[in-house]
Amino acid sequence: MVQGVGSTISTGVVANSNSPLKKVEYLTWIPTWFPRKVHDLLAWNNVYLSTALFLAGNLLFLLLLLDKFSLLSLVSYVAMLELALSFVFVKCSNLFVGFLGSDFYSPPSLGKPYITEEYISQQLDQLIPLLNKAIDEWKKIIFCTDNRRTLKLCLVAYILAQLGHVMSFVSLVYLCFLYFFTVPILYHTFQEPVDHICSLTVTVAHEYWLPIQHQLQLRLQKLVDCCPQRIRPILSQHLQPLLEKTKTQ
Repeated sequence: MVQGVGSTISTGVVANSNSPLKKVEYLTWIPTWFPRKVHDLLAWNNVYLSTALFLAGNLLFLLLLLDKFSLLSLVSYVAMLELALSFVFVKCSNLFVGFLGSDFYSPPSLGKPYITEEYISQQLDQLIPLLNKAIDEWKKIIFCTDNRRTLKLCLVAYILAQLGHVMSFVSLVYLCFLYFFTVPILYHTFQEPVDHICSLTVTVAHEYWLPIQHQLQLRLQKLVDCCPQRIRPILSQHLQPLLEKTKTQ
């Protein structure tokens, strides 16, 4: 089994290494509401731009996590570096205009209508339905219209609270950054061997879970039988699906 999985992964690597780079139209594990430019960036359709942003993001988060700089000081240093490079570029372009040519650098044109009413209206037409849907979802959460969703959100909040004791918010954002830049594209590249390994894992886990499930259901049946007669019908009604599984096994 291990040799088969290993051969599958190796053949997948060889096939992907020999195949030419193609643009990825759709990636699973990425929210569909992400803009197309963000999707192309996370799909590494522009390898140079994605590589530059991935390296810059790693450098930024590592500097923050190692307590070398605070966020304010890091942003200030980046702004100073950008201004210094812009100053050197502009002044050198003006100084060596005879050598570089007049087309190498041209002053920026000011006074253009960068944002128009038509552009704003187009963006609002796309944004308003999303905002209305988000407000509806927020009202459902606030007024607890769905008990199951409320319990799930309480569980998520509890997990985040426990994560807050283990890692900082910057570390959590860094993990999300690494996830979006690596996991979707790696799964797209090695989807067949990953699905094969996952199916084998689920099958083995299900075989180990069946005896445990059977014992839990038997103990549940004994618990119901030990309860007082007046509440036994209520418990049986709510636990009937599990009890039926016990009888069929």
